[in-house]
Amino acid sequence: MLTKVLQPEAPPDTNQPILVRELTIGQGGRKAYIVDNVIDPAALLPLHEFFKGLPYQFIDSDRSDTNLVRHLVHYFDEDDHERQPGLVSLIQLASEFLDQKGIPTNGLERVYANFNLFGDFQFTHDDGDVWTALVFVNSRWNQDWGGEFLIYEDGEQPIALAVPVRPGRMVIFDGRLEHRGGVPSKFCVEARISVAIKFNKPARLR
Repeated sequence: MLTKVLQPEAPPDTNQPILVRELTIGQGGRKAYIVDNVIDPAALLPLHEFFKGLPYQFIDSDRSDTNLVRHLVHYFDEDDHERQPGLVSLIQLASEFLDQKGIPTNGLERVYANFNLFGDFQFTHDDGDVWTALVFVNSRWNQDWGGEFLIYEDGEQPIALAVPVRPGRMVIFDGRLEHRGGVPSKFCVEARISVAIKFNKPARLR
């Protein structure tokens, strides 16, 4: 059973059961999962404050042909994976979920935080042959702020899934699925912050 991310002094909120939705997308039958209520509300505010205070840089792009359009990101090195409590909890949470689903992994490929603002541009791309966990760490979000995460069908097909931002929501998906990060609306008064955790697949399964 998944363990919730908690504040040390906060008991689990038993009124919020963990919710998991499993989806099969495209002819290749690739999987995506939406997981809610794995981060206790008491833990969300300090988690949000931690990620909001990171030094972000314009050093990331979605594809090689959109290299001139950069996004604000903060990359974590391997030491951060073990010494930043909030980050450690999210990595363990995603790893535990994949283990429970019987999905083998072979270590972390990379971990970074996205900081998206109104006016940013996001492009469709895939992450390669990895498993990606995307965690929304905003402590509050208004549905009118937009920022939905989009997953597409095979090839140039319509959108298969639009996942609204929700505090503490985790989306885990096969990185070969085409997807696009969401951009907040003009009405939004917050940066949309998501943490991307990418797990390598074992070589025999590639």
